[in-house]
Amino acid sequence: MLKIPDIAAHLREYKHSKKQSAETLLAQIGEFHLQANPYKLSYDSQVNTPLSWWRMCKPTPPYIQLLAKKLFSIAPHAANCERIWSICGWMTGKRRTRLSVENLEAMSKIHSYYITNSKSELTNYGKDQTTDEICATLNNARRHIEEYEFDEYSEKQMEEIIMARLSDDDEQIPLQELEISKVLDLELMFGNKPVVNKQSEIDDELDKFIQELDKEEDFDLDLLVQGFVNSDS
Repeated sequence: MLKIPDIAAHLREYKHSKKQSAETLLAQIGEFHLQANPYKLSYDSQVNTPLSWWRMCKPTPPYIQLLAKKLFSIAPHAANCERIWSICGWMTGKRRTRLSVENLEAMSKIHSYYITNSKSELTNYGKDQTTDEICATLNNARRHIEEYEFDEYSEKQMEEIIMARLSDDDEQIPLQELEISKVLDLELMFGNKPVVNKQSEIDDELDKFIQELDKEEDFDLDLLVQGFVNSDS
């Protein structure tokens, strides 16, 4: 399914505002209704699918094509909704009648997230383990936490020792320029110099454009459609 940044990229490419893109989309819908180019392509139900047919249509700008792709990407069933309703029904009961809608929604989202991403979030998911193995895993996790706290305390002590040694008046070894630095820029590879990433710059510009779209004043879509229908008739 198309995402908002993908659609915003087309708006930015054709320098359209939200209202301009809506007007262009209405005009393309009218051309589709009149079966004008590029909507004259033949359709064979034995070969084509609605999605493949729309992919062959390439209007400029492709607003009606993007809309069709999003519509045909919607799964025509309510299985996900039924699953959420079942989860909410399981969470509510005689002892939980005072749950607010916000809390119930948050609980169902957390439950759905961990059920969907259980394999990636829970490393021991799906493993047949005995009670002793589970207890051993928990003990190892607790031991790891205790060792981490001890190591953190030891690191603080080591930092104090290192700083004390650096403050001594001992003779310091002079820095020497490495031969490899004449060939490679080590500061760029391992230092703090920012690495130029063109893709990140493009993403930043797109984010700024999306923020500019959000700041635009909203328009009455019903009036826009009504005006288009009246002018067409």
